[in-house]
Amino acid sequence: MPKFTKQEIKPLKPEDCVIFDKCSAPICPLYNKGVWFSDEDICTNEYFQQTRQVKNQKKLKKNKSKGVFTIEILGNLKRIGKKTKGLSN
Repeated sequence: MPKFTKQEIKPLKPEDCVIFDKCSAPICPLYNKGVWFSDEDICTNEYFQQTRQVKNQKKLKKNKSKGVFTIEILGNLKRIGKKTKGLSN
């Protein structure tokens, strides 16, 4: 599976996603705004599974991290552990 950079996905909009109508994820890798709570859904489009945002969301969900995470935070997290927490609600 190829890796994607911001430059490769930036021109697209969430509406361009093939599963947009069925998606229940509150934030999309194609949209650079928004927040995500660790108990919410994650993008399931196979095309975006290798993005840092989706990988970090999966790690945070697995670790049962609490709090709210912005897209900027999700894209910049380098290490995720049991004590990783988002912004407080």
